[in-house]
Amino acid sequence: GFPKIENRCMTAIKELRPPPPPAEKLLLGRRYKIPEWIREAYLTLALRDPGLETADARALGANAACIIARAREKILLYRLHVLTLKDPASRRSQCVWPSEECREALCEVRLVLLEKKTEVPEDEGEQARLVLKHVSGLGHTLCDNCKPDAEIARTIRTLDGEISAANGVFADEIGRKDSEWLEKA
Repeated sequence: GFPKIENRCMTAIKELRPPPPPAEKLLLGRRYKIPEWIREAYLTLALRDPGLETADARALGANAACIIARAREKILLYRLHVLTLKDPASRRSQCVWPSEECREALCEVRLVLLEKKTEVPEDEGEQARLVLKHVSGLGHTLCDNCKPDAEIARTIRTLDGEISAANGVFADEIGRKDSEWLEKA
């Protein structure tokens, strides 16, 4: 009866191609009670540049907009901390954080890897090969300054720190990742 139809509908919604934009994904995740979509959408909205657009904030509501703003604040504080490290290696000539296009491409790849629960290797060479494969698979390219293994690893480490900062806010506001949760009403 109805459970089979509901399961088919949920499968169809989860396999939408292309996937819906992050704000729409959050709204659909709420409506159809897909917790992983809610968390993924919050994370994407917190990490992406530019930030939350006014129309999206209106559609998501004040509570969600505040949670995303808090996560973005934690991410920016993390970035400031990374930029002010006394480590000379962090200050050498490189793309500016990297370039906006490179950071956007690497951020998208990192979010895809998280979504697919793909383990990122510790070895910089293996990590670079995995990331570059996904970068080209998504139709992106990296500038010459961002292609070396060490630069990819540095940016992935930075993104992981930003993701951790954002997840701290989400854990406080909407529950831990390993718990079954949906947003508070």
